[in-house]
Amino acid sequence: MIPRSTSPTPAATCTSCSAAMLRRGELTDMPFWDLVGILPAFRWLSDWVSGYHEVDRSDLTNELAQDRMESFVRSALRALRATAG
Repeated sequence: MIPRSTSPTPAATCTSCSAAMLRRGELTDMPFWDLVGILPAFRWLSDWVSGYHEVDRSDLTNELAQDRMESFVRSALRALRATAG
């Protein structure tokens, strides 16, 4: 006998998500969490670039990756300042 799934149906999940969104509002820009999420890049960026090179993405250099990361961080900091008032 195959046990019945106890997970909610897609419709129920959608309904509960909609209810949660109504209570808290839509999540769109979350600059604080963008900054938290980028933290590993400060340690691992050059390793990630090496990984891209291994899959024939030699167009991504350490300098380009660093520039993109800095641009992302600056943008998130501007957004965070804007939300702080």
